[in-house]
Amino acid sequence: MYNSKSNYESTVQYLYSLQKHGIKLGLANTEALMHLLNRPHTAFRSIHIAGTNGKGSTATALASMLSANGLKVGLFTSPHLVSFTERIRINSRKIDESDVIDLASKIRTVLAKHTGQPMEKIAHDTDRDFYLTPEQAQEYGLIDGILSEPAKKEA
Repeated sequence: MYNSKSNYESTVQYLYSLQKHGIKLGLANTEALMHLLNRPHTAFRSIHIAGTNGKGSTATALASMLSANGLKVGLFTSPHLVSFTERIRINSRKIDESDVIDLASKIRTVLAKHTGQPMEKIAHDTDRDFYLTPEQAQEYGLIDGILSEPAKKEA
């Protein structure tokens, strides 16, 4: 059963274990995984907040404003204070432990099937966050601390 405490704890430990792989600069791995997951990040508008200080509070304030205007908003922040589930919130409600297990399992399965190797942690966290959004039918996703290439202008 996916909602047991031991399954959740082992899933979080797996996610933490990915840190040993370090961070690979560039977006190639993330783009490849997004393709394998059918590009879920294109299903919503996103606001990426980057910088040295104030990312979490800025993202939280923007999420509150959008939500107050009737939009369904996903907020993705890192690190967490108490529980890993704090990292992903939908309209201020943190996700369930079973959601963390399910999302990590889906991404882990795709990675194993197509690459045979784990993805570094930052790409894994980003991909998990984006993968949640279409399933939750959000209109906006606010992501704290993700650095990406500039958005391409639409024609």
